[in-house]
Amino acid sequence: MRLFQGGTGIQGGTGRMRPFRGICAPYGEIPARVQPAGQPAGHAGRNTPKGAHTARTTLRRAGLTMIELITALALFILIFVMLLTILRSANRLWSPDQSAAQLQARGDTVTDILANDFYQAVADNWNVRGQNDKPTFVVDCDTNALANAAGTPHLALYFARHASPRTPLATGDPTQRLSLDAVFYVLYKDCLSRHAYPLFRAWDEDATETLGDLLEKELGKLDGAIVGIYDWFADPIKNPPPTEGLHSLLAERCEFAIVATITPDMLKDSPYDASAMPLVGTYQFEAYAVPDFLDVALMLYSEQDWIALHQQPSPSASQTDERMRLEHLGTPFSKRIAYPAKGGARL
Repeated sequence: MRLFQGGTGIQGGTGRMRPFRGICAPYGEIPARVQPAGQPAGHAGRNTPKGAHTARTTLRRAGLTMIELITALALFILIFVMLLTILRSANRLWSPDQSAAQLQARGDTVTDILANDFYQAVADNWNVRGQNDKPTFVVDCDTNALANAAGTPHLALYFARHASPRTPLATGDPTQRLSLDAVFYVLYKDCLSRHAYPLFRAWDEDATETLGDLLEKELGKLDGAIVGIYDWFADPIKNPPPTEGLHSLLAERCEFAIVATITPDMLKDSPYDASAMPLVGTYQFEAYAVPDFLDVALMLYSEQDWIALHQQPSPSASQTDERMRLEHLGTPFSKRIAYPAKGGARL
C-alpha cells in the first residue's frame, strides 16, 4: 500500500500528492529505526546524525595521557629549579649586607653605652702625690693581654661614674649609698661585657677610703663572680643569675681596643716628661683623672667570618693572599669620645 502526504506550502505545492517513504505508525508515536540488511548491529552508517562522531571523540579525549602528564611535570620541575637557583643567588648577595648592617648597629650600641659612661665619669685626685692612693681610671688594652682574653677574663677598662637608677642596690646599706657606680668592661671568651656595681661608703669623719679604694673593693667582687656571670650569659636557665650588680653582654665574637689621651701628670708611675709632652696617647695606664679623649676600636664578626678567621690557612696560599683574605673578614668600627670638659656632648 502506498501512502501519500499532501501539503499546501512551497514544498508541498497546492493539492499535489507525493509519496511518503516512511513506515506507518500509530498517531503520536515515533517510528523505530530499521537496521539495513547486511550492516552490523550498532553501526550507524550513513544514517548517523551529523556531529555524533565528533561528540563521542571529544568525550573520549577529555583527560590527559600519561605522556602529557610526565611532560607537564618535567616542565614544572625545571621552572621551579631555575627559580630556586635565582632566589638562592639573591639570598647569598643579600645576607652579607644584612649581617654587616646588624653588626654596624651593634657597634653603634656598644660605643653609645661606653660614651654614656665616659661622659658621666668622675675622679678623685685630691691625693695625687700621696703614697697610698689608688688610681680611679684604668685602661689595659695591651695586645698580648687582649690575645689571651679568650681563656681568662681580662679587665680592659674600669672607672667610676655618676650613679644610674638602673643599677640595683643589692644587699648594701641604702644609708651608705653614694651617688656613684663602679663600671667595668671585661673581655672573656671573645665577648665584651659591662658590669656596674653601686658604691657604698660609711659616713664617718674617721673614714679614710678614697674613690680608688672603693673601686678596688668592687673589683674584688667582680673577680670572684666573673666566670659564673659568663656561665649565666651562656645559659640563663641552668645557671643562677648574679646576686649583685648590673651585668650586660655587649658583643660576641669581637676584638676591642682603647687608646686614651691624657695629661702625663695624672698617670701613676708616668714614664713621660710632662714638660715636653703635655698630652700622651696610651693604651695601658693607671690614672688619677679622667682622660680628655677615648679612641675606641671595635671589630665585630659574623658567625661565618669568625669560623673563617680561625681556620688554618691553605698550604698553597701565599702570605699576601692570606692577608687579603683576613682583611675582608669582620666589620670594623671606630669612634672618638671626648670628655664634656674637653668639648664632648652628653646628648
